[in-house]
Amino acid sequence: MPRNTGLILAPLEPTDFVQGTDRSLEVKFGAAVLQPSGNWREFLPEEEKQAPLFETSSCVSHGTLSAVEILAKRIFNK
Repeated sequence: MPRNTGLILAPLEPTDFVQGTDRSLEVKFGAAVLQPSGNWREFLPEEEKQAPLFETSSCVSHGTLSAVEILAKRIFNK
């Protein structure tokens, strides 16, 4: 019996976007460069303070929040 890994290999549709190809979002809509220098250090949030005594299993939530904070500082100067 094959093991269920949750991966569904479906064929690509002609309307699907593929990063790094002529069917990428950048090719269709144009690329927006938010930080031309590539240096995002001035926008980084303070050190992430997670629970030090136990595992919260929320690394994805913390990482997403960090990305949102970085973009907010860059775009809205907050």
